[in-house]
Amino acid sequence: MPRVRLEHLVKSYGRVRAVDDLCLEVEDREFFVLYGPSGAGKTTTLKLIAGAEHPDSGEVHIGGRRVDLLEPDARNVAMTFESYALYPHYSVYDNIAFPLRAPDRRMSRAEIDERVRWAARLLGIEHVLGHKPAEISQGQRQRTALARAIVRPADVYLFDEPLSHVDAKVRHYMRGELHRMSTMLNNTIIYVTHDYVEALSLGDRVGVLDHGRLHQVGTPREVYYAPRNLFVALSFGQPEMNILEGTLTAANGRLRVETALGTTHQLATGEPLPTAGTEVWVGLRPQDLQLGDLGAGTAFDAEVLVFEPLGTHGVLRARANGQVLNVLVPPNARFEPGSRVLLDYPEDALYLFDRESQLNILHPRITTPQGARDGGAKA
Repeated sequence: MPRVRLEHLVKSYGRVRAVDDLCLEVEDREFFVLYGPSGAGKTTTLKLIAGAEHPDSGEVHIGGRRVDLLEPDARNVAMTFESYALYPHYSVYDNIAFPLRAPDRRMSRAEIDERVRWAARLLGIEHVLGHKPAEISQGQRQRTALARAIVRPADVYLFDEPLSHVDAKVRHYMRGELHRMSTMLNNTIIYVTHDYVEALSLGDRVGVLDHGRLHQVGTPREVYYAPRNLFVALSFGQPEMNILEGTLTAANGRLRVETALGTTHQLATGEPLPTAGTEVWVGLRPQDLQLGDLGAGTAFDAEVLVFEPLGTHGVLRARANGQVLNVLVPPNARFEPGSRVLLDYPEDALYLFDRESQLNILHPRITTPQGARDGGAKA
């Protein structure tokens, strides 16, 4: 049985529909990431689960019981917000202990102490329990907020962009901490983020959300390598996927695609494809473009516009046949603006998206995973 089930949830604020007929199932003990840009409806969805907001229509089920008609404290859900929301005049210990001291908890001082020290030990902040929030680092304040969320047993833990206010170095460290914490908790976690690295590295599954609608649910590999539509494809990767104009044509009874780079590819696939003359978007990820000629007749000449050496890799921005492309290159490469380079790519690196529907029509379409409605993807 799914731990959390959302059925046709709708929530509007005036004329803005923040959540639009959302259907989702999150399994027991799953680390589920809800990913999308600002304004996608991610936080609103968490609030609907927690009871901080009430849906205009639809249902929320947790552990097999309907809870959208219940008050928040009757849902047994713990939530941490994007802002740390720590009490500045309380110590770290008292901030963590605060949820356990609610009148309905009726926990002894010894029980509270045991839970607080367990949560602090799990997140590595035992040594700052006596400090005030202003006396500890940004990363320690974030871990304090997480400890306060997990200190009490709950059916579901909801994390709303918990790493958005920490710097890149701390964020990388905290992703490792969250992995370890989720293993120790062994419970259901729904985690909201707008950072694709967090989504891919943390989630057992990822739900891609935009304007309140679910575009795709799948494993990190599924949403990255087999995006259901153009929006999902452009949501992952930095730099994002290169998108070119293309047209399907017919030759000798076979379909092929002519790209804006001037290259032509015969399409060999068992998937049903649109007819010749259909206009498509052609996608190429920056890491799939390579320097030199691979010998398949698809190499093309390009002009160097900008080169960014980034230590672990370089980003080359080049123009070919009027198209600007981003290319990932080795970190020791060197390029001068205005110079010429030869670029190529393996044919199986191409993605094709129907220009009208924006659905992926070339890479094998994933059967819509349980938890995402087939009609939920609109780009």
